[in-house]
Amino acid sequence: MSLHQRRDVLEKLAALFGTASVAGLPFREENGEILTGVVDRIVDDLAVVLLEDDGELVDQTTLPVDELPGPAKEEGTVLELVMDGDDVDRVRYDKPETERRREEAEDRFDELAD
Repeated sequence: MSLHQRRDVLEKLAALFGTASVAGLPFREENGEILTGVVDRIVDDLAVVLLEDDGELVDQTTLPVDELPGPAKEEGTVLELVMDGDDVDRVRYDKPETERRREEAEDRFDELAD
């Protein structure tokens, strides 16, 4: 099975069950612009997502919380988003980047506490 076929199967499972991981399998770029998003806050069942491109803050958008992948429904979660113009086409939870950023923030906090 090719990489694209595996990714398609995993993305379909993730959409159906909200639990399948597609981490490490890139979105296809021909489906739209790919941006990194960080859940900044959740207000009234809407997630405010800050959009980054190459590490720079470029915009923000809102998504209904129930459209976020299961583990991504909290502040500070990092997402990969496929954008179709100003609209979000697909969202994927980026667990490794979320964990890396949280560890980095904890390390900075520990340094300040010393």
